[in-house]
Order: sequence, then C-alpha cells, then structure tokens
Amino acid sequence: MNILWDFDGTLFNTYPAYTDIFYEVLEQQRPTEEILQHLKISFTHAVKYFNLTELQIKEIFRREESLQPEQTPPFPDLENILRTAGK
Repeated sequence: MNILWDFDGTLFNTYPAYTDIFYEVLEQQRPTEEILQHLKISFTHAVKYFNLTELQIKEIFRREESLQPEQTPPFPDLENILRTAGK
C-alpha cells in the first residue's frame, strides 16, 4: 500500500501563499527568499527560526483560512502521480 499524506508543499504548491503570509506577519522585515528557504524545511522550523509569538502564529492561521484555491494550486501532473500511487 502506498500512502501520500502531505498536502502542503508536496501535493499542492502552498509555498508562495505561505511566504506572503509570513512576509506580512513579519511586517515585511525579512526577505521573501529567506522566508521561503525556511518554510521549505518545515512550518515548525520557520516559526522557530523567525521566533514568532503565539499571536503571530494565530494570525498566520487566520490568514490561511481566507486563502482561495487558486492561491494554492496543485503541482503539475498531480493527477498522473496520484494514479500511480495506489490507494
């Protein structure tokens, strides 16, 4: 049995949207390239690296809720990949 479980950054390209959210929450004080670099390690890593407060983390999740599907598109050929992945 093959299982794919990771939505963010694996099946759907959420990196640009999350980078923008972090950039806004960090009040544009860090370059987007740096934010993206740390988000690609993991969300938890980025939170720790940028030393976010609980309030900032809550704000990120609040903004995430308003994302539109077109802001987090699937990666190219996702359907083909899932067809070969089994159930």
